[in-house]
Amino acid sequence: RLDAAATKLAKSGATREAIATLRKSFALAPKPETLERIAGLQRDARDFAGAYVTYQDITTRFDSKLSAAQRTRVRRALDELGAITGVIHLRVPDAGATVLVDGAKVGEGPLDSTLRVNLGAHAVRGEKPKPNKLHKLTRSLFGLRGDEIVRVLPS
Repeated sequence: RLDAAATKLAKSGATREAIATLRKSFALAPKPETLERIAGLQRDARDFAGAYVTYQDITTRFDSKLSAAQRTRVRRALDELGAITGVIHLRVPDAGATVLVDGAKVGEGPLDSTLRVNLGAHAVRGEKPKPNKLHKLTRSLFGLRGDEIVRVLPS
């Protein structure tokens, strides 16, 4: 039922809703085919980084259960998406610091994490609450390969 509803939503152009419906379907009955459909919709919506992460999830969860054709399809998609996405490596040694990338919370310090992103500029911000004060660091990133160290500093 959910898969049919997701198909209708996708055909009507409601991609985000279709993805949410497929995620519900996956939670009830985890299948690699459902994740492949999600990744396909993410690609159609130009969320290449999201699609990359979803294809990675397929290999993490189901690699030993995939047919040779599925495995080849997933690896090819990862190669293609890897070429048109980048990574931001975040290292935040400060405990309690919150890290946001493009306004979305990605974690709290201490943090040593790599985030897959679409190519382009991204705003990285670290915030650390202090009594009566909030320290912030904001930096735009234009190069997406290599390490970017985000450290919360006094303002």
